[in-house]
Amino acid sequence: DGVSFEINKNEIFGILGGSGNGKSVLLKQMLMLEHFDEGEYEILGFKLKNISEEDALALRKKWGVVFQFSALFSFFSVYENIAIPLKEYTNLDSIAIKELVLMKLKMVGLNEAVLKQLPSELSGGMQKRVAIARALALDSKLLFLDEPTSGL
Repeated sequence: DGVSFEINKNEIFGILGGSGNGKSVLLKQMLMLEHFDEGEYEILGFKLKNISEEDALALRKKWGVVFQFSALFSFFSVYENIAIPLKEYTNLDSIAIKELVLMKLKMVGLNEAVLKQLPSELSGGMQKRVAIARALALDSKLLFLDEPTSGL
């Protein structure tokens, strides 16, 4: 109750609290995954209450998300998981996409040896790194990270 904060460009901001204090609810509401009746959220100039589908899509293209349990598609390879936002939201050709996927993998300390592996073939820490690489794929203006260091 009564929470208010502003996050500025290039700022790292963390929300800490015990289990059951509403951190996950706050995140889900900010990501427009859960409805809210009270309060206001404004993210990158978009007010979330009653946001249009068009504006919601435009906003989602501007952020990357890493959920607590990685949320990788189990039936997609590492390459496919990282390439999803690039295929969905850009007009890049397959060569450019592969280059970006490799670059993002290197950023999180992985190499191309894992590209063809499924998430189930990776350790929890490696899955988390793949999820971070996917969140970084579009060079997002904003990153939401839920328990980003767990499992690393």
